[in-house]
Amino acid sequence: MNFPHTITVKRLVASGTQYIYQDLSTIKAFVQPLDINSSNVLNQGFAQSSYAYLPIAADVVQNDRITYDGTLYDVRGVKSYKYGSLTHKKALLEEST
Repeated sequence: MNFPHTITVKRLVASGTQYIYQDLSTIKAFVQPLDINSSNVLNQGFAQSSYAYLPIAADVVQNDRITYDGTLYDVRGVKSYKYGSLTHKKALLEEST
């Protein structure tokens, strides 16, 4: 699988008495926006959602944040796929508000 995009992964960590999102890694990915029929409905409107296809070894988990092309996304879920030589992860991203 080709990963033409670069994303930054951020993870919530303890910093003294508070929690902050800290840069964890920069990895290659393929980010694909969802069409409006596939987007999640949140609160009072449609969220801007995308899928990120990642290498199987990528350290990305639910509740991480990802920055791609200047936009911050929340990771809503991650699933691993193993199809012969086409192993990868797929993460559901939602634009952070």
